[in-house]
Amino acid sequence: MQRAIKVKKQGIPEVFKAVEDGRVTVNEGARIVDLKPHAQKQIVQLQDKNERKKVLGTRLQQSRSSKALREHRQTSGDAYVPGTPYVKRFLARAEMMLNDLISESKSENPLELADKFLREMDWSSEPLRTQYQHCEKLFACIVRVHSGISANRSESLASHQLQSRTGIVNTIALRCLG
Repeated sequence: MQRAIKVKKQGIPEVFKAVEDGRVTVNEGARIVDLKPHAQKQIVQLQDKNERKKVLGTRLQQSRSSKALREHRQTSGDAYVPGTPYVKRFLARAEMMLNDLISESKSENPLELADKFLREMDWSSEPLRTQYQHCEKLFACIVRVHSGISANRSESLASHQLQSRTGIVNTIALRCLG
């Protein structure tokens, strides 16, 4: 009963309607409403139950990571995140690109993301080839950053998390360059 109340109070109308219609279980609805409204809407629109479960898991993990960072900043009294502004912007942009790719392709598998690009790239199109050649600089940069991180790898959690985030983009870059 508490979960149904949570869906009613915290969820967007689309989530409540999906639970009410039986397209989404109350338990699933209660998990969906833990997300921001735009994410709730995206997830509840997915018709395939397995797809919805997969995307929901990804979004919840992203949400928990963001929340943990905010809580750490609040409890430590330190809003500073290590790294230069350049590093922060670099990673933020890489993360935005990754999230866009995952959202569009509905897959977090780096090989699937790279294969989708390679399947859909029209190599006979001069504008696309030119754009790709310009982007090769970025791909080479990402590969170099990843190689540098791998060479200096530590066993710390921070290093592991960074490698997870850059690993997917790195795989795409390697597939495209390779």
